[in-house]
Amino acid sequence: MNLVRQPPGSNLCGQACVATICGITLDEATAAVGTKGKTRPKQIIAALKAKGLYPFVGMTRTNKRNVIWPEEIHICKFKGDRGSHWVIRSNGKFYD
Repeated sequence: MNLVRQPPGSNLCGQACVATICGITLDEATAAVGTKGKTRPKQIIAALKAKGLYPFVGMTRTNKRNVIWPEEIHICKFKGDRGSHWVIRSNGKFYD
């Protein structure tokens, strides 16, 4: 898995997660998700379904890192004081 990072100051964290998991470019992931801004879970799920990767990738919204992760690859939406942020968890490591 090659990590695709979101551009600094952008709201493309969901698109970067899709690009990383699917092995596509950030532009391709943005087209698959359907927005250049903040993403909702249903947009990410639709993009993963289009690439044949859902339900094999898990999704969780949390504010904690000590969650039981049943899938090998998981997209997590962390909520904090400054908003929310999508990251990937794979093989016990977080990718951001």
